[in-house]
Amino acid sequence: MTDFSALEQSLGYVFKNKKLLETALTHSSYAHEHKCEDYERLEFLGDAVLDYTLALLLYESFPNKKEGEMTKIRSALAKEDTLSEVSDTLNLPSYLRITQGTQSHPILNSKAVKCDLFESVIGAILLDSNKDMVLIQSLIKKLLNKYLDRDYTDYKSLLYEIFAKNDVFYNIKTESNNDPKNPFYTAVLFINNKPVAKGQGKTKKNAESEACKEFYKKNF
Repeated sequence: MTDFSALEQSLGYVFKNKKLLETALTHSSYAHEHKCEDYERLEFLGDAVLDYTLALLLYESFPNKKEGEMTKIRSALAKEDTLSEVSDTLNLPSYLRITQGTQSHPILNSKAVKCDLFESVIGAILLDSNKDMVLIQSLIKKLLNKYLDRDYTDYKSLLYEIFAKNDVFYNIKTESNNDPKNPFYTAVLFINNKPVAKGQGKTKKNAESEACKEFYKKNF
């Protein structure tokens, strides 16, 4: 069996049943070939636990925020971008059991799979700890705490509403560095065909959001 000591140290939790952790890191391709269980059932469980824990965490962390604001933050924390980043921090993809033929497969870089891995590990910890929700909440808070202070405002949608109300003509032009291994995008926001703000990011969406954020911060 794989040595999970480094992973357990990163998690801050040592499994009593290592087989449970192994299952949480087993892809369906491997499970089908080796006639064992994959992580999907644990991922289902972890997803539900994460949703509840995030709601409680936000309720306690932001006593002055309204329901709509907390809902947006919870959605941002639970989305693939965030959870795949946490998964990478824990180095979960390196422990993923997949068939030999898929070792160089794009699945290893899939945000959806990384997200599933994190949720399945949470599900596995829940079962291994005899459903200790206090422990689970503490662990999730530790792993996601740094994301609570991020600005989750959707500046592109915000500007769209403002521009629509004021009949402002705008568009965003985005260029890529065309490097598949290390993609990078630059977006320029135009109003009445004049450049007014620029943003950069590792995805087209992030670059556009940064351009809209820059304009909003300067003008509103």
